[in-house]
Amino acid sequence: MALPPLDWVIHTASEDWLVEYCKQMEKDNGVVGASWGSNRVIKLSDDIAVKYGPGVGPSEAATQELAHRKADPRIVHVPRVYRFFQREDNNASGVGVEGYLFMEYVSGQLMDEVDLDVHMDIIPRVAKIIEHLGQIQIPNNQVPGPIGDDQPQGYLWGDDGAKTTFNSVADMAGWLNKRLALQDKSIDLTSYPLVLCHTDLCRRNMILEDDGTIGLVDWGFAGLYPRFFEIASLSYLNPYDNPYQKPLIQSTEELIGISEEEQHLIGLLRVARAYNLRYSFSKGDEYPLPDDLHLLPPPPIFPLQEEEDEDEDAKGDEEAVSAETTTQSTLQTTENSLLDDLDSLLPLPPSISPTAEVSGRNSVNESVGIVGCLVCTA
Repeated sequence: MALPPLDWVIHTASEDWLVEYCKQMEKDNGVVGASWGSNRVIKLSDDIAVKYGPGVGPSEAATQELAHRKADPRIVHVPRVYRFFQREDNNASGVGVEGYLFMEYVSGQLMDEVDLDVHMDIIPRVAKIIEHLGQIQIPNNQVPGPIGDDQPQGYLWGDDGAKTTFNSVADMAGWLNKRLALQDKSIDLTSYPLVLCHTDLCRRNMILEDDGTIGLVDWGFAGLYPRFFEIASLSYLNPYDNPYQKPLIQSTEELIGISEEEQHLIGLLRVARAYNLRYSFSKGDEYPLPDDLHLLPPPPIFPLQEEEDEDEDAKGDEEAVSAETTTQSTLQTTENSLLDDLDSLLPLPPSISPTAEVSGRNSVNESVGIVGCLVCTA
């Protein structure tokens, strides 16, 4: 008697059976992909894959299914979702919840293995995908963030996500403005409609299929946001992929006609993200904002060693001046490099003393200057 097709089994089998089946397939065949939070992707057949782990939630399944139904397959292939459920998982670290997302398996070449000098059409096509997702009709009653009233995750929100859900665009703007207030800035998003954003367009999340179609996977960070959120996320996804990142940003901005105001808002998103990485804004958190955040003398200047002998000859004076110049130049170069790494978004407010707990996690020794502060808060 022939076995039933696997897609039928996925729809009808018990959750217990499917959990054991996935774990056995992982032991037998290994993983075809892994992501943050111990999530892994297992190929179950030539047509079906499963993504499971503690970071796989119902919002990812719902957002991916929406994208599958709405996206034009001639522009981008979004894998169909077959089934999703969550289960308690007993492991060495305790009892947790794992999500199981069964979906269409996409075969082909991972985009990060594709030579962009040979496939010169890839970047314009990815820009077209961004434009297309931003044109998908979204019901008016949808709220910002992942579909299904879940917390936004991903690079734009810092390491731990937004840690809240948003009930409206104004609610999301309020979250951003709480962080922007540290630089006396604010953002207004009321005139920008919500569109579908993937926000994790790394090349490793795209597959060049055998027929030339681009498959787009890993919808864990996706959600409904103003269209420039997608562009803002690109600079954080691929900082070491110069052949891809900068050309994609430029191509996308030109294709969709990004405005100067949207460019300004992208800058504000980066400021809010940077502050969210460094401080906690939750009441009663272990690592709150320092009380003296707005009290600050100018950053200390590194002292130069005083001459012990004021009658030192001119040659010695010249050597001392040369050493001073070299030291200051080195420190300035280091400081500028660190500021560049922070996108120059977070100049220390002119109010934090060198001994303040700048990040709430690391105290800064009095003998350490601005460079040390930046290292501790990064």
